[in-house]
Amino acid sequence: MTSHRLVSILHFTGRSHYGLWLLLRALFCVATHATASVPVLDVGLMDANPVSLTSYISVLEDSSHRLQLEDVQKPAMAARFKAGTASGESLSFSYTASAMWLRLHVQNTSSTPVVRMLEIANPLLAHLDFYQPVYGQGYQATQTAYALPFATRPHASRFFVLPISLPAHADQVLFLRVATPNAMILPVKLWEQQAFHAHERADYVFQALYFGSALAIILYNFMLFVALRDMGYLLYLVSAVFSALTLATFVGVGAEYIWGGVPFLTKTGTNVFLSIALTAFLLFTRRMLSTAERLPVLDRLLKLFVWINVAFCGLFFVSFEHFARLFVISYAITALLLLVTGIVAAYKRDRSAYFFMAAFVVVLLAMAMLSMRQLGVLPTNAWTTSGAQIGSALEMLLL
Repeated sequence: MTSHRLVSILHFTGRSHYGLWLLLRALFCVATHATASVPVLDVGLMDANPVSLTSYISVLEDSSHRLQLEDVQKPAMAARFKAGTASGESLSFSYTASAMWLRLHVQNTSSTPVVRMLEIANPLLAHLDFYQPVYGQGYQATQTAYALPFATRPHASRFFVLPISLPAHADQVLFLRVATPNAMILPVKLWEQQAFHAHERADYVFQALYFGSALAIILYNFMLFVALRDMGYLLYLVSAVFSALTLATFVGVGAEYIWGGVPFLTKTGTNVFLSIALTAFLLFTRRMLSTAERLPVLDRLLKLFVWINVAFCGLFFVSFEHFARLFVISYAITALLLLVTGIVAAYKRDRSAYFFMAAFVVVLLAMAMLSMRQLGVLPTNAWTTSGAQIGSALEMLLL
């Protein structure tokens, strides 16, 4: 709208209430048109089941990292928000240098205040800013994520959980800003408060069972190595320790319980720890299946990927952002190479290969699928997020 037209409209509204009504109606139509494709979530009607917010969120990409809350609220920015297109449980932007603004329109049509828990089930987010309207005070900002101390989290959790209070008959627009050098995958859900606490307790029981089992198996193999001095036990021990550290980073347990306020370990842990684990596991596989004598062609490939993973350990300290995506592709290829090696060895009736495949087929397939999730090829679901833990637990018990 040009300035002289705006002046004429304002002049008209000064002479007539009808003109004022027309102006407000026009502004409402503009705002409605900008957000018509994104439904409004009525949180007052929620039950114990969580609501995935992927279809309720609209997204604005900020490649400059300069936009502030005041900027994204301007009418000119409304048209730049795009409805979330994810059909699964998360919004996936894979590896991106941009910051993402998320907008969520919620209502509470009930006659009582409600508290809801907004959960973002990805602990590898470096920066997370949450803005909620406060009556008569504008927006209240909450800043958290792994780049800040754990105490900044409004709810102590391995994930990022934001309590939302809505008065009776409230109508609010919430904003989130997310930026991270890790894969930006946002499994965003809204929970009824009591249902979330019950879910969280069960979730922590699962984590305790996995890491308790991992610790027991690690200690057991350590004692076997001390007693037998077999290099195979040492290689498996190193692989198991750093696999557990990789998963501790990936599920957020590391930042909550182990290294606390060291964001560098959260940022690089899934990659550095995994590259060490894969290096040891490749050497373990060569030893267990005697690939140098029985499968010389595949053995050369296994040795090549040993050096590739060693190289990645150093490259992440040079520039994590430049090599993170490349490593995800690399460890997917490594997992498939290990699977092929096990299958070929089993085909040649190697007795050790039968045990190898029984123990590791699930975890290797889960790793390949996890890498495709990180790259945005596969959606977020129970298998692509928890498959690595389930497979890891099975291989430790079976082997």
